[in-house]
Amino acid sequence: LMRKVFTTVGFGLVSSRMTTKGEGTMFRRETELAAPVVQWLRKRGWTVYQEVSAGFGLADIVAVKSEKVWVIECKLAVTFHLVGQARRWLPCAQEVSVAVPYEMLYRRGMRAAFECLGALGVGVVLVDNCSGGRPRVDVEKESKNTKYDPEISQRHLLSCLHERQQNYAPAG
Repeated sequence: LMRKVFTTVGFGLVSSRMTTKGEGTMFRRETELAAPVVQWLRKRGWTVYQEVSAGFGLADIVAVKSEKVWVIECKLAVTFHLVGQARRWLPCAQEVSVAVPYEMLYRRGMRAAFECLGALGVGVVLVDNCSGGRPRVDVEKESKNTKYDPEISQRHLLSCLHERQQNYAPAG
């Protein structure tokens, strides 16, 4: 059964693709979900740190490019716990997003959940685990963080980054 899926990519742009219901397979572990996100970021020139402890929580992914810091929490489902995890990083980074499986897009109520995340300033990254192909990463909603305060928290977060975090433990 083929159907056309329309996706908001950001800035009001809409993309479409043909898909079969149930395309891709759900990720079994958060590390499986995070791996393609890490690879996607590195291909785009980001320096990626994984499992970063900043004293008030553990960030799955912290990506740095020039002066820009992007924190991404990777989860297999959208929950209030995930919203809380993402929210605590808002003062620390210019971009804060959650990465979830692409299949979440088709679940009941997810559009509303994504809108709530957007209202908080948290972006959404969708990861598609295409069977037979390599995973695909799409930025569903851009992060619109208004709570970022570089004087308070970014210096602290950057001081917690260590070269070993780039490879010593997989994110998730």
